[in-house]
Amino acid sequence: MLIDGIRCTNGTRTCIDMGARLKERDLERLIDSALHRGLTTPEVLIRRFLQLAKRGRDGIATVRSVLLAIDPALAPAESDLETLLARVIRDSGLPPPVRQFLIAVGGRQIRIDFAYPEQRIAIESDGFSVHGSRSSFESDRERQNLLALDGWTILRFTWRQICENPRAVAEQIRQALLNSRIEP
Repeated sequence: MLIDGIRCTNGTRTCIDMGARLKERDLERLIDSALHRGLTTPEVLIRRFLQLAKRGRDGIATVRSVLLAIDPALAPAESDLETLLARVIRDSGLPPPVRQFLIAVGGRQIRIDFAYPEQRIAIESDGFSVHGSRSSFESDRERQNLLALDGWTILRFTWRQICENPRAVAEQIRQALLNSRIEP
């Protein structure tokens, strides 16, 4: 395709080509971003990957690893922090949660980053840049209170917790699942 006279690849091809340049963790974030922005779909990515995958192609093993972890039934992450938290959950062997779960509570529609709806566990990834303003701070507390009053257990994790202590994050999620009497 041409953009302003410059030959460019589409989102799908760019994601696959970047497998040769990025670490797996960064490629997963790129692919999640492309999915969230509607630049590609899991099905299109996998189909194009299979067309391009051949021995000796740089980055193909990295792309394969990331694509194997994608579940087309899950909504794409809305931020890098959500991608990192999804990886912590997956790598810890915890059951996959529902991403971007919508719930009506207190007359509002609330979207939860990750949820185990049957156990009524809500998991939020809190980046300071998104949640650091006064209005976000107030809104987050209101949402949390509405969820708690509706019987939800709310777990909130910061960038630092997810990046620096992923085992503790996974253990807290595991404990919440155990407390709900569901085997993790």
